[in-house]
Amino acid sequence: MSRRETFRGYGPEQGYEFLRHAIAQTEYRDRGLEIADDEIFVSDGSKCDCGNILDILGSRNRVAVNGPGLPGLRGHQRHGGHTGPADDAGAYSG
Repeated sequence: MSRRETFRGYGPEQGYEFLRHAIAQTEYRDRGLEIADDEIFVSDGSKCDCGNILDILGSRNRVAVNGPGLPGLRGHQRHGGHTGPADDAGAYSG
C-alpha cells in the first residue's frame, strides 16, 4: 500500500483473483480440503455486507435495527424498500 507501483486500492466485487487463489491454496487445499478459487469471497468490510443481506435473502424480508446503533444499515434498508412505507410524518416504523 505504500508503494505506487504495487498499490491497488479497492478490488473487484469478489476480491482480487490472486488473493482468492492464495486463500484457497494456503487455507484449504494445502490442508487437503477441496475448494475452487471462485468459492472465496473477499469483502471490503462488513458494513455493506450487512446492508446487502436482505437483498440476498429476498425482498419480502423485514429487518429490525436496535436504536441508532447502525444508522448506515437503517438507511440502506430503507433505500432497498425493506422497511415498509413511511407514516404521515415521514418516519419508518418497520
